[in-house]
Amino acid sequence: MKDRIGQSTKKKKGPADNSVSGVTGVPKPDTFAGFSAGDMKKSPKKSNLPLVIIIVVIVLLVAGAAWFFFGRSDKGTQTSSKAHISYPVNTAEADPQQQALQDVILSAKKQRVPTVTQLVDLIAINKLVGTLESSGDGKNANMVASLEEESLAEKAAEFKANKNDDTIGWIKLPNTNVDYPVVYKAGVENYAYYESKGYDKNYSRDGVIWADYECSFPELSQNTTLYGHNWHNIYTPRTMANMQSNDTMFSLVSSYHYTDFAQDNPFIYFSTTEKDYVFQVFASYYTDLSFGYNFAKMSQEQFQQVIAEAKSKSLSNYNVPVTSEDKILTLSTCTRVHGNTDNQRFVVMAKLVSEGTPSSTISTHSNPVAYNAKVGRDK
Repeated sequence: MKDRIGQSTKKKKGPADNSVSGVTGVPKPDTFAGFSAGDMKKSPKKSNLPLVIIIVVIVLLVAGAAWFFFGRSDKGTQTSSKAHISYPVNTAEADPQQQALQDVILSAKKQRVPTVTQLVDLIAINKLVGTLESSGDGKNANMVASLEEESLAEKAAEFKANKNDDTIGWIKLPNTNVDYPVVYKAGVENYAYYESKGYDKNYSRDGVIWADYECSFPELSQNTTLYGHNWHNIYTPRTMANMQSNDTMFSLVSSYHYTDFAQDNPFIYFSTTEKDYVFQVFASYYTDLSFGYNFAKMSQEQFQQVIAEAKSKSLSNYNVPVTSEDKILTLSTCTRVHGNTDNQRFVVMAKLVSEGTPSSTISTHSNPVAYNAKVGRDK
């Protein structure tokens, strides 16, 4: 009864425990994201440092030039955070190279010069990921990130005051029935507190949406992981078009299994009781618990490995850059698409973005890494 939820029924293990079966995520740093501590120390950093510095300097110069050029072209023009973004007519049918160029130009106009940390992350992640092959179905929704008209933060605060004092936020996914309060109890002793409870704290099979015990609120953690049950939509993922009455909680998170759904819904919404946020999806994938995607805090190297593996496994190529300076939202639920295994998960990851951030071209990933494979390993 406890095998189709967003996390397992066991606590997270410390660095010394290298087991996989029956744990939430994977053991911490010593075997983080499929890497042993020894693996992380093997690379001869001294010999590669000059090359990295040269690459960073070159990229900074190029980025600076792009920023200077596009910045001058926009000089004197003030736009609101919800400014209209001009896209080519019918970008979905445009030549892929033209569409990609347009995306780069729009992104360059919106972004500042990247920091050294961001550049180092992008280079490292790109090296780990390798080539992401895409099918010829790329599409841009021509949307910009914007907050919901009805404040989810206000809804969460009201629910906290009147229904459940453990409420810390609200989650909403467009074109699904995922529109719920999020509850939370800190501390490892509370890792499964809401596993079989409803919002009234009484027994419930369907349960609630709850945040990982390592997270922090109201300030967001580096990685905020939310769990929810999926008791029925576990073999052939459904969407709103063919959902059933028992598709509740995180059942329709698996709508992101389909690239056409992902293309039409590039942004998702999570708010705390104090502030509204919008996130841009960058990965949706199947995995097992040997992949530690649900840790609230990570080192820069660990973060690079997690993002690289998420992008490599993703069913769609979202073309959204992510670095260790980003805040991540992770949605996790159980599935049986790849067999009847208790530790299989479907995961959607998104990064916090500002209002006005343009959507990217999203296409089907034609060579995703297998759900239980590892990235950055020789074996």
